[in-house]
Amino acid sequence: MSEQTTRTETAADILVQVDVKQVREGVWSPPVVHGYHRNVIEGGQLLGQACVAASRSIPGKRVITAHAIFSRPARYDLPLELHVKDLRSGRQMSTVGVDIMQADKLHTSLMLLMDAGGTSLYEHQPEMPDVPGPEFFPLQAMSVPGREVRFVGDTYQSTRTVPGPAVHRAWMRWDHLPEDQALHNALIAQPANLLTINASMRPHGVIEAEAHSKFSTGVLDLAFQFHEDADLTQWVLYENTAFYAGRGLVSGQGNVFSQQGKLLASYKVQAMVRAFDQSGGGHDPARTM
Repeated sequence: MSEQTTRTETAADILVQVDVKQVREGVWSPPVVHGYHRNVIEGGQLLGQACVAASRSIPGKRVITAHAIFSRPARYDLPLELHVKDLRSGRQMSTVGVDIMQADKLHTSLMLLMDAGGTSLYEHQPEMPDVPGPEFFPLQAMSVPGREVRFVGDTYQSTRTVPGPAVHRAWMRWDHLPEDQALHNALIAQPANLLTINASMRPHGVIEAEAHSKFSTGVLDLAFQFHEDADLTQWVLYENTAFYAGRGLVSGQGNVFSQQGKLLASYKVQAMVRAFDQSGGGHDPARTM
């Protein structure tokens, strides 16, 4: 099916995709969807799906670390299966492996650490950036119906470059979500690789809208740590820096804060930004990874 379609993804669509359902013992799946403009599932969304599947496979423990390696892109219009393996269960911690399969091929491998919870002996965290609130910035094109995104300083544009350092700070809020902490954590992860890739382009005048037509981009490695419980129906702030670009790769890191300054999650990203493989004549996005 062509990727050039007219369907617009909404926040409700993202939620349905992340809210994976068990299809048989140890296997979880999202629904198959046809008609999205770009028929590729974001890496952050795949990581979020794995977090939900693990949380529902091992009740009583929450995901505190999730690390994903993306071997090949996954599509919306083919069945996707998340195979969950309980590798080691302890009284406090569990180690879980998740293999994401499509058309009998491995697309993503994840390792997750789960925790039953404990009492703090001491606490500290990084300070939240001192930036104006979301009401001071315009709604952005990265928003979808049901999810607001407002970039501090109006730094994000997909069709032109906003010159500046390789940094984004963005407020985000979802209109309606179930009271399910696994879903809130999963949705925190969903936009992380997009923020990093776009931030890396700012110092170089590269235009995001030309990705997948003039050059290829994609997340390769995404690692998340979940610190505090999140409520994404309230504003959260992403602080994202793309600290390296070179050899066709970009690397970044970020923190996610509640509006009250509590650190909710932190992450690191490695992605590719490189030319298409021209060896067969023209470009073939499937041959870039």
